[in-house]
Amino acid sequence: VQDGSVAAQDFVHYYIFGRMAASPDAHLVYSEVAQSRWFHDLVLQITGFSTNQSYWCLFAPMVFPFCLPLALMSLKQAFIAFVILSALALCSCFPMALNALGKRSFASNAAIIFCLIANTQGLLSIAKGQPSFLLLALESLFFWGWIKRKDWVTGLAVGILFFKPHYGLFFVTPILMARRWKALIVCTL
Repeated sequence: VQDGSVAAQDFVHYYIFGRMAASPDAHLVYSEVAQSRWFHDLVLQITGFSTNQSYWCLFAPMVFPFCLPLALMSLKQAFIAFVILSALALCSCFPMALNALGKRSFASNAAIIFCLIANTQGLLSIAKGQPSFLLLALESLFFWGWIKRKDWVTGLAVGILFFKPHYGLFFVTPILMARRWKALIVCTL
C-alpha cells in the first residue's frame, strides 16, 4: 500500500490465481470483475481496509496448475513455501550450469550461489515475490541441457519458462537457430 493505492507483485498474482483456480470461479480467471473481487478480498483480509481499485492480470493458461498448491495455504504460508522452493531450485539447478563445462569445487559453487542470493537485488527480488530465482533455475537447466545435448531438459526448461512469455521467446530462439527439433517438440508439449 502506497499513496492510497495498492500494488501487487508477481507472487500475489500467483496466489490469487491459485485461489481462483481452486474455487467455483475457476472459469472466470480471465474476468476483470472476478479478479478484482478476489484482489479486494485479499487486500481487506491483509490490510483491514477495502479498495475499489481495479485489478486485472493476464497469465498463460499453463500458469494456473502451478498456482493451485498455493490455494491450500494462507498467504503467509504460501509465500514462505515460495521462498523456500525458489532457493532450493536455484541451489540445485545453478550448480549444474556452473559445472556443465567442467567440474568446480563445492566451495566455489557455494560462494557463487551465496552471492546470488545474499545481494541486495536478489533479496529485494524475492522479498517482492518475483520469481527471479525460479527463472534463473530454469535458465540454468536450459544451459546444462544445451551443453550436455539433453534436448528433453532444454525443451522442458524453455517450455516452463513460457510462464513469462518474454523469457520463453528469448530462449526458444537458439533452439530454432540450432535446429534442435527434439528440444522444440518437448518445449511445445
